[in-house]
Amino acid sequence: MKKILVIEDDDALSWVISRILSSEYEIIVIKNGLEAMAWLTGSNVPDLIVSDLHMPQLNGIELLKFLQHSGIYKEIPVIILSGDEDPEVMKQCRTLGAVKYILKPFGPELLMQDVEQALKIKSTIKK
Repeated sequence: MKKILVIEDDDALSWVISRILSSEYEIIVIKNGLEAMAWLTGSNVPDLIVSDLHMPQLNGIELLKFLQHSGIYKEIPVIILSGDEDPEVMKQCRTLGAVKYILKPFGPELLMQDVEQALKIKSTIKK
């Protein structure tokens, strides 16, 4: 079963995301980017990361920068979730390696579809 790391500081939203994805994937929920980095550096490698953009301690952009500068985690696809519609922020996230930028609020079908596409991207990279 593929493993998805969900980084979201809003408890209700992380619960919803877990409910949407847990029928198909193993879900690990972490509340902020700093805790996520600690989890990742503990030899944990998910198949996909779904991360909020605006979080306390370490935001989504800083997390993307960390992932891009690491050899092990650079190939993990990342989906960013945000209510921020600023085109420059969206562009920055894509430049830093995000495969998708999903605006909140989003529908369950859209999230599942984007997760499936991101996981296909990863399998294409590995071949």
